Amino acid sequence: MYVNYKEAGHFIGRSNMSLRWDEKNVNGQCGHCNQTLNGNPHGYEYGITDRYGKKELDRIKNTGYSIKLYKSYDLERMIDEYREKTKNLV
Repeated sequence: MYVNYKEAGHFIGRSNMSLRWDEKNVNGQCGHCNQTLNGNPHGYEYGITDRYGKKELDRIKNTGYSIKLYKSYDLERMIDEYREKTKNLV
């Protein structure tokens, strides 16, 4: 079965600023799981563990309880970083 992962699914919701742009917390997800199943957290947890390991899953869960306040220079640095990362994408 082919699944089209067109949406950016967040394991810990994007309103949590400490993980909003964490590349291991944001993964491709189908619209059904992301919207209808509220992110399919059990399936997502399995996927993170399978892809990155239990240690990384625990890091993401623990970071989800922290507060992160970004300064403008933090956001500008991330913009530059992602602009560079996406330069050669089709």
